[in-house]
Amino acid sequence: MTLQFNYKQHITTKNLLAILVLGYFAIQPWDRHFADALWLLLSLASLAYVAAKKYQGQSLNTPKPLKNLLWLFTLMPVVSVISYLASPLDTLTPKALEPDTRWLLIIPITLAMLHTRIGPKYILSFLSIYAVSSFISAITETSYLTQLSSRANGDENAVPYGMFNATVALMLLTYFISHYIKDPKQTRIRLLRPSIFIAFTLAVASAFLSGTRASMLLLPIVITLLYFMHYNVKKTLLGLALLLGIGSVIISAQTDSAFVKNLISTPAKINNYFTKNDRASKRSSAGQRLEQWKESVCIFSIHPILGTGPRSFKYAHQAYGGKKHCNAVQYLKQGSYQAHSVYFNTLGTLGLVGMLAALVLSLTLIQTGISEFKRNDKTIKLGASLLITAIASHAINGITLDLWFMNHVMNKHLLILILPLLLIFYKSKKPTPNTAELNPI
Repeated sequence: MTLQFNYKQHITTKNLLAILVLGYFAIQPWDRHFADALWLLLSLASLAYVAAKKYQGQSLNTPKPLKNLLWLFTLMPVVSVISYLASPLDTLTPKALEPDTRWLLIIPITLAMLHTRIGPKYILSFLSIYAVSSFISAITETSYLTQLSSRANGDENAVPYGMFNATVALMLLTYFISHYIKDPKQTRIRLLRPSIFIAFTLAVASAFLSGTRASMLLLPIVITLLYFMHYNVKKTLLGLALLLGIGSVIISAQTDSAFVKNLISTPAKINNYFTKNDRASKRSSAGQRLEQWKESVCIFSIHPILGTGPRSFKYAHQAYGGKKHCNAVQYLKQGSYQAHSVYFNTLGTLGLVGMLAALVLSLTLIQTGISEFKRNDKTIKLGASLLITAIASHAINGITLDLWFMNHVMNKHLLILILPLLLIFYKSKKPTPNTAELNPI
């Protein structure tokens, strides 16, 4: 009776966590605040589950490599707190630390979802529901594709919206080309392969409709990486030629779209920034990023060890952006909230310590993805492919956006990062017939 009760409790918790994640991805493009509430509810439910298991004296059997990764997750907010306490600015408030709580809350989410065995089919459904929901949001914002000059942005800025759509698209493509999906034993999933490609197409379309240049540059780079990982050279070149050819034709046919207009104007804006170097060129979209990056390096030179404090770029601009120090021109007089680059923003706000912590975490994740990709197990190999895709997407997206600067941005980028870990360590825990399913779900 006790085993049966534990099994039912296990399944109930698993369904609850899955519903919360599914709801989060479905709602996120429409209402970031409601989605944030669902994310927090997911973290609290996960925390309660982990606490209950510990109280009952049960071990979660967390693999050591995953423990090491989760410890590195805790390192990020620790660095932020130290930087906050050492900040030379008196304008920072504790609210600047709030997004860093997500690094801590994602830990019980990871443990609970792993222990309840959220598997490949669940993760595929999470990605697919986001692709469909986001596409509906995007076509609504562009008046059902009649106003392509308008940028779709979901319930946030068009840049993180477009970048995340591109990331989801690439993870769906990872499913599409993976050996897991082609496994004869996975007949029901294999029949869904055309549907996965449709979901991939919808996510790509949403990224395109956002008008975000970086998201569309991300796609060919990571697609090339994925194809070289999974296919021989001949098949890789054929697949890339087909995908990129279709994409190029579609883009060239939409000359009035926000993306094409932004892409065409970018080289001139960059050239003007370096040649004219006047106020107008510094206030263009491309010029602003270059100016913010230059200012971040200047601020770093003033406070190189711990920076000026987490999420302090705006206040650091007010203190050091004048002619006496960095002589920087910002579109907003008070300065931008973030430096539009996870690298430059971290450099200026968290200094060398923050950069080192981010580097250690990134290298550990990369090493995990590469080593696990060499395994013969199809589920683990799929997880490793998804992890490499997520890391590559974050690395490229991070060039022009700080991925950790607000709650809702942290939520989605952390959640999409831990989903592959659930598959990599899926079979590390040895379930018993009465407590968990024996086959991947």
